[in-house]
Amino acid sequence: MRYTRMSRYSTGLVAICCFTGCLSPAMNPVHRPIGADNVKQHSLDNAARMDRVQNLLADGFYDDAREELNLIIADGQQHPRAFFMLGEISAYQEHYEEALNWLERSIQMAPTWPAPRLLQARVYIELKRLAAAKQIFASFEDLFPRHPAGPYGRGWIALLNNQPVEAAAAFTESLQRNPNFHPAIAGRARLARAQGDTRLERELLGRFIYLRPMDPFGHRRMAQIDLEDGLLVSAKRGFERSYQLSPNRETAESLRQIAIQLGDNASAQMWEGRAQ
Repeated sequence: MRYTRMSRYSTGLVAICCFTGCLSPAMNPVHRPIGADNVKQHSLDNAARMDRVQNLLADGFYDDAREELNLIIADGQQHPRAFFMLGEISAYQEHYEEALNWLERSIQMAPTWPAPRLLQARVYIELKRLAAAKQIFASFEDLFPRHPAGPYGRGWIALLNNQPVEAAAAFTESLQRNPNFHPAIAGRARLARAQGDTRLERELLGRFIYLRPMDPFGHRRMAQIDLEDGLLVSAKRGFERSYQLSPNRETAESLRQIAIQLGDNASAQMWEGRAQ
């Protein structure tokens, strides 16, 4: 198997992807095929295969994860989790229309599972189709009345409508339902950034990184804050960790500029090559 990491990613989507770890087992249809009355051994075997794919995604090996998912589908397995993970990969690679197609198939097979709807809404935001995103977010309270996704969706609607007070209250309610619901932590951090509250954003990003140590989003944003505060060595560590998890030209360019400021010409030259 090839283990090649993706060369670029969308910072807007990183905080919402790889979502299955946040969901309760009842809402994550992993071990039972659609229409089955009980768990069978072949279903458990298929779930184990998809768990391995999830590990590949968590480690950033998106091309290898896609290959394995294509094999699973070619073997005749039609499972909402497989379609969802293909949607994740397409979204990371900024193939947004393709991502929407995969996510719609996942939703059709598992309409009570929040994860594909949440990612679908975020993809619509990336496509600037805000009305569609708001419609999905508005449906969360009816579909998932006790899940943190409900107020989380309200928080995003408020953010899109430039209503910071309402957004803060909604994200707080989401986190009261589940303090470890990392999408709400990322949303509240984004609101803190918009309000210029660097201290709160740092605190929230620290929580996000603790919960999602393999997610480049938190490391990159924390490094950006360190850079703004003149903490070059700390910023360098953060950008390096982000680059290890998801190599891309933008992060390489940030590391090149830091190397120049630190007087490290050799590193600056190395990062210049990776930034091209």
